[in-house]
Amino acid sequence: MTDLLLQIGIFIIAVAVLVWASDKFIDAADSIGKFMKLPSFIIGVLLVGIGTSLPELVTSLVAVAESSSEIVVGNVFGSNIANMFLVFGAATLFSKSFEIKHDIMKTDLPFLMLATGYISIAVMDLRFSFGEGIICLIMLLLYLYRSLKDGAIETLIEEKAHKPTIKDWIFILLTPLLIFISSKFLITSIKEIAAIIGVGNEIVASTAVALGTSLPELMVTIQAGRKGQNEMAVGNVLGSNLFNILAVMGIPAMITTLIIPQSIIIFTLPMLIMSALLFMIIAQAKKVYRIYGFLFILMYIYYNLKQYDLI
Repeated sequence: MTDLLLQIGIFIIAVAVLVWASDKFIDAADSIGKFMKLPSFIIGVLLVGIGTSLPELVTSLVAVAESSSEIVVGNVFGSNIANMFLVFGAATLFSKSFEIKHDIMKTDLPFLMLATGYISIAVMDLRFSFGEGIICLIMLLLYLYRSLKDGAIETLIEEKAHKPTIKDWIFILLTPLLIFISSKFLITSIKEIAAIIGVGNEIVASTAVALGTSLPELMVTIQAGRKGQNEMAVGNVLGSNLFNILAVMGIPAMITTLIIPQSIIIFTLPMLIMSALLFMIIAQAKKVYRIYGFLFILMYIYYNLKQYDLI
């Protein structure tokens, strides 16, 4: 029991440091990027896309380096389920009036469904190879191209760039090290917790890690929903999920073939497909009601309890 509590403590601290360091890295990169007059689209893609998936990406790369590739798919699928059921559900539940005005059916939603469909088929043989990772990265580049062409990715507002502070330079240099170290501790704690409670590494990754790395987005999205900034909430889910599938799965697969646990195929994958289909049906309807958010959150609670055979 003492060992379990110790590992849970390490897990919580590692997730907190990972999320904090990622957030500070993004802020520093934003400040330095504007000062260097980088194109607003480039800054936007790095911050909105890769930035929001940075904890998942680094954690997955560390997992691959430690021969625990099953954590990668658990991390990605669990994060996407959390984004759709928990983050989008909470935004809907806490919003006074939720309407989607942006034409997400033109580029964003079709790409999300295409990516989800592709990854669902690709992992059925319990392996995710180099070639399949290449296809993910090609799809990511196509999505970025279409988004730029259609104007789906908002450009940053031009403003007078201030000279980066010493703190910005310190963060841009030191936070990558913090992100790496916290990811190492996170992977170690996942293995220890899984061994102690008798579940697979992928289950801890798809539940506890996914929830931990989604908490900042959850808080931001709830506030956005309460302020009526519904487009931000939807864009947050779409962008993060696309980068999770295409980059966080694609890049580690370039290093080694990812092994997909049978438990992912049996339960997590069907839940991923269900969450994506429900999100598509509700999002394309433009008008979203609070009852949907309540049902989505119930589905997320069910998903987590079922993973640990608590129901």
